[in-house]
Amino acid sequence: MGAIRILCEKLNTVYKVCVDQTGAEFFVEDLTTLFKKEGIHVSVEGVMLTVPSKQEILGYLRTIMQARKLYYPFDEELLNEITVERYELMKSGQIQFSHPDGTHDDMLWALALAVYATRGVKPPRPLPTTRTF
Repeated sequence: MGAIRILCEKLNTVYKVCVDQTGAEFFVEDLTTLFKKEGIHVSVEGVMLTVPSKQEILGYLRTIMQARKLYYPFDEELLNEITVERYELMKSGQIQFSHPDGTHDDMLWALALAVYATRGVKPPRPLPTTRTF
């Protein structure tokens, strides 16, 4: 919670935080209480990572990436997690996500939840760029 609070304060442009609420039933309430106590005006949304919600969240991430609206610094570990994530179409028509043994997908899901929190939010105007001729 402390790390999330510090990021919200330092960035000063965070309007919503989406957190994985699976197995952490009081985290959203505790974080909301902390934000109110600290005077941080950021809404907190808990997301249960079920098969359908994972499909929606990663689908939204894919849409944003395909539209070239996601900019992030080069991070080899994050790129590895993005590229090794597996998916399998189940008989129900839903997609099951997994990662190979010995790998992780925590950074992928953190990124996906951060991007998912931006749905419905108008992006800020881009900063003017300086061109050198």
